[in-house]
Amino acid sequence: MYEDAESRLARLVSCEREEWSRDDAVTWLSAALAAHNACLDGLGDMRVSFEAHNLTEVIREALGLYRAETANPMGKRKGVSGDGFWARDMTFENTARPGKHQAVALRVGSDRSVFYRCSFKGYQDTLYTLSLRQFYRSCHVYGTVDFIFGDAVAVLEDCDILVRRPMDHQSNFITAHRDLGRRLPRAGGAGSPRRGGEVRDLSGAPWKKFSTKSWRLNAENVPKDLIEKAQVRVIEASLTLIRERAKLKLEFIAFLSMFLVGYFYLVIRYLEGELLQALGGVAASASLLGVPLGHNSSFLQGPAFAPPRIREAIWCGSTNSTTEEGKDLNDPRVLTDVGDVPVQELRDCGVDDDRLMNIISESVKLVMEEDPLRPLVLGGDHSISFPSVRAVSEKLGGPVDILHLDAHPDIYDAFEGNKYSHASSFARIMEGGYARRLLQVGIRSITKEGREQGKHFAIVYISVDLDCMDPAFAPGVSHIEPGGLSFRDVLNILQNLKGDVVAADVVEFNPQRDTVDGMTAMVAAKLVRELTARISK
Repeated sequence: MYEDAESRLARLVSCEREEWSRDDAVTWLSAALAAHNACLDGLGDMRVSFEAHNLTEVIREALGLYRAETANPMGKRKGVSGDGFWARDMTFENTARPGKHQAVALRVGSDRSVFYRCSFKGYQDTLYTLSLRQFYRSCHVYGTVDFIFGDAVAVLEDCDILVRRPMDHQSNFITAHRDLGRRLPRAGGAGSPRRGGEVRDLSGAPWKKFSTKSWRLNAENVPKDLIEKAQVRVIEASLTLIRERAKLKLEFIAFLSMFLVGYFYLVIRYLEGELLQALGGVAASASLLGVPLGHNSSFLQGPAFAPPRIREAIWCGSTNSTTEEGKDLNDPRVLTDVGDVPVQELRDCGVDDDRLMNIISESVKLVMEEDPLRPLVLGGDHSISFPSVRAVSEKLGGPVDILHLDAHPDIYDAFEGNKYSHASSFARIMEGGYARRLLQVGIRSITKEGREQGKHFAIVYISVDLDCMDPAFAPGVSHIEPGGLSFRDVLNILQNLKGDVVAADVVEFNPQRDTVDGMTAMVAAKLVRELTARISK
């Protein structure tokens, strides 16, 4: 069993080259023995049946570098095996929340594997560095408990290690498992603030007899500039991602339009700055921007899970992609998608609400910079309307007319002491001077005068809180108010609006309360489709 390891170690130690040292030999041996132990520990779990007397063969079989016919597939778990694996600009995420405990985002058992500018997101046991030699450069690793662990000789260089907010009874532990050669040179860290008390962030957790101590990182011991640097890097990465996605969508629209208006006409008009004509008459195109924010809700925080559910409902096979006005959502000149603002990741690394609202505003502006894209924001709770309206107003150089469909006016100065509460969003909008006119519909009354006023709006921002409708039509909301509008009432209001719709949001959908066969998700998706028709031209 150990013949192969012994021969390799002998060659290493006897090598006359100066770059080899005793430490190199010890490191290599620790990796070999760790991999061997991992093989023996994992054979039963992976149900690999074979006979081997060579250490290399054992390692190759157990890590899946080649598969015996008796090996079971890995199923839905994400794993990397095979010498020399490379990954760049990828995100590996396990979406299980902290209460699910152990939830690996990626398991790596590949020798000489390299990960560059990748993100690994989870809570407990995020990155499983199973065995052999691994290198991580300029990566982001998120977690709470033992979220970098395993038997590999792993080097994380110039990486950001982001400690997320744990469960109430937990402390955070960055690393775990055996002390066999994990190095974190030039790795930055960001702490995990919690309201009402200190969170302990520890660099390692003892496991069996192998680890005898760990270093504690109290918040006061972490340099403030290190935390701020990590926060800035996450913010910059978030905004860059949205900017590049918006540009990519615009380039694709231009590419498609090239076939409609002719190559030379497109180039000439584009160089002259007349992009609207170059896009074959496309004056506006709706672009989805998700803002999964729910912590400013005063009751339930389920709206944070809404954006992906709405997207699923938009494109599910049971619905038609054509709006009631005859526009096809499959046409990228009608609707595009730039993804989500990473709200949870930003909060986990200590970004407060003041900065978070600025980031949301900047994200909306980035979409609007890529004319003719116009943002259609998917909440999230209603607190996202404030930074969205602010961005539109500042980008257009003046206040806008707002159509606000809701069961509540949302004009508390600071509900329960929170100035960014979802019940205070329109107080912030009005005091900032971002609204020229505000028409609120659905606050359990709608008058003939209100209907007529909507016809005279000029530049319009539409904000739709799903609880404006009666619970019979949209039960999946946090705050149920009987006696609301019908779904057709809402559509009629939107379709009869005469102003130029420059942006919109759909908020307060709570998937955790959408228990009637996904009914509210379908309602939200239908609203998004019809809002897209109002925005795109």
